[in-house]
Amino acid sequence: GDNFFPLIRDCCTNLRELILSRQRQSRATKDLDAIPSILNKFSHSLRVFILDSRDLSFTQKVAKEIQRALSNCDKLECLKLESEESPYSHWCNSRYRVNVKKLMMTLRRSSKYKTIIRNINRCFNPDVKIELFYDTYVDIDNHKHAFFSQGPVMGGGENTVSQETRNFEAQEVGGNFYKLMAEFGPKVERLSAETDIRPEYFHMMFPNINSLEMFA
Repeated sequence: GDNFFPLIRDCCTNLRELILSRQRQSRATKDLDAIPSILNKFSHSLRVFILDSRDLSFTQKVAKEIQRALSNCDKLECLKLESEESPYSHWCNSRYRVNVKKLMMTLRRSSKYKTIIRNINRCFNPDVKIELFYDTYVDIDNHKHAFFSQGPVMGGGENTVSQETRNFEAQEVGGNFYKLMAEFGPKVERLSAETDIRPEYFHMMFPNINSLEMFA
């Protein structure tokens, strides 16, 4: 599989869709640095680009080159760019503007989600439509927890979890989080949420959704 990407770059013409998906624990290719050159070659024909690597993170150098190449694609209609079930490594410090009609992405509250939102707001066209998978659970010691509303902490068990989640949610109280979501939320049209939060909450955060799927 080490020559797979150069083969696409050198042999294909007028490529319109490129979908690259790597399953967990599958063999890793060594030529990821060829992806930006593929995007550059087909910058005027590519409509769909999906790069989803389940357990392989990209280096910052390769991720930045992919961002730069995507900024040159002028007919892009659908984009998904994730590794390790998160777009973080691709959009943690981007400086390139990408124009696309639809962005498919994952957002997990326990995984640098405010940094991701900030960079999505900065790096994409204002009229982008987002198809979002949103995991609202808080990850504490590799276990998912919802927000508990019982009384003051007495020590141990659920009360400990309650204080941890309260501390987490307290970070969202403030103008900075509101500004991020006020810009990001209206762009979301399709929402799939792993959550125990009531639908009214999502209606306020994502006022323009036309499709909502919720599961716990």
